[in-house]
Amino acid sequence: MLTPTARGLLLLCTAALAPIALGVAMHLEHVEAQRACLATAEVAAPVVQSEVVTQVVPVHTPVLLPAVVSAPTDSTRGAYDFAFVIEMPAPYLVLASAADLGEAQFDALAVNAPHYRGEPADDSIDQPVWRDLDVARLPERARLAVGRHVRVYSAAGRVCVARIGNPSLVSESFGTVAYLPDDEVSELEQDGRTILDPASLWDDGRRVVVAPLEGVGCEGGVWARDTALSEPLVYVAQDTADVDGLPSPVARRMVQRAPGLRPIITAFAEHVAKFDDEVFTTRRLVDRLQGRRWIEPTRGGELDVFSLDGEEFGGCGGFDPAWAAIALDADGSPAEPVWVDAQSDDVQAVFDLDGDGNAEVLAHSWLGPTRVFATTGGEQHVTSQNASAGPNALRPNALREIASLGEVPFFAPAERFSCLNDLVIGHNRCRGVACRVPLSDGVAGARRPASPR
Repeated sequence: MLTPTARGLLLLCTAALAPIALGVAMHLEHVEAQRACLATAEVAAPVVQSEVVTQVVPVHTPVLLPAVVSAPTDSTRGAYDFAFVIEMPAPYLVLASAADLGEAQFDALAVNAPHYRGEPADDSIDQPVWRDLDVARLPERARLAVGRHVRVYSAAGRVCVARIGNPSLVSESFGTVAYLPDDEVSELEQDGRTILDPASLWDDGRRVVVAPLEGVGCEGGVWARDTALSEPLVYVAQDTADVDGLPSPVARRMVQRAPGLRPIITAFAEHVAKFDDEVFTTRRLVDRLQGRRWIEPTRGGELDVFSLDGEEFGGCGGFDPAWAAIALDADGSPAEPVWVDAQSDDVQAVFDLDGDGNAEVLAHSWLGPTRVFATTGGEQHVTSQNASAGPNALRPNALREIASLGEVPFFAPAERFSCLNDLVIGHNRCRGVACRVPLSDGVAGARRPASPR
């Protein structure tokens, strides 16, 4: 018989063994279940065969379109580094000329007949003849220039900034109707008046492509440059009424002694010797040199220009004016060379387009073209002989023509054109093209003077 203590211990042990027995039983069930699963996995599964159908999937090949490439945007396309400005009477920019383009290409620009823009006079040619043009037919630079802006300059420096307007063709000539060739001029009846047919004047004038300068204060300008380009160094003409505007005596003596002036001095002496009046025969060319300083204010550059002027000059039959110039060195002293031009009358503007220290000079002539010279070094004078031979006739480091605008024909009485031929230098005013065979009882080729001398 178990004692109470023994019976308690037995119960405790039995209670403790119960969970263990339960765990073992559960484990045995798990093992049996795993064995059953493995046995099922070893049974071969039935093979199911299915028909494989090939499917064609369309592939879209991309079409490569050519890329749209924009034209290069160059801000200087159509920019003029230099252009002449003329007044008719408002200021116009010269884009091209018949001499530049050729007669056929120039005439092909026109879209209508020659016409006046104002009221023509009865007995004189007092205004130009115009024609409208097709802008699309212009050369590329002239076409692209329309609408651009330019700075306009005179002897006093910059006068305005203007827009280039719509271009036109124009033919310029001046003179008296009575001295025009009868076989080349026709007349029209207009509003009860008889006027010259503008079409009959077209071929005889200076023909150029021009565009109005749309700006304020551009009057008096003689040349222009595109605003997209670097601003040039511009020399300003000094007031000769002020002593500071006159060249130094040293500069004057150097010009007077320049070898390029000697043949002009000789020709002048021969010219005045033909007069009976001792007042004329005793005059010297060197006494007729009128000097003016041209100063570039930003760098202090200076060009002293001496022009010939006096009652012996001007008008057909008078002695042909000329000009000479000398530059000043960094110390402000006149320095060789001396440049001499016996083909132009006077200097209208001085500038340095590219800032290289060599000035360009714009010089005009009453009977000849307006030209631009580059001063590039050693002494040289331009005469009727070497000028007609072209720039290659000039020695290196000399005055070199870089631009030219032809003269405006002027029709006047023959007695005003008593041509005295000078074969060496051509100092008489009726030389070259200006002294061609008279048309009818007149003569053509002179340029109308700004004012009578």
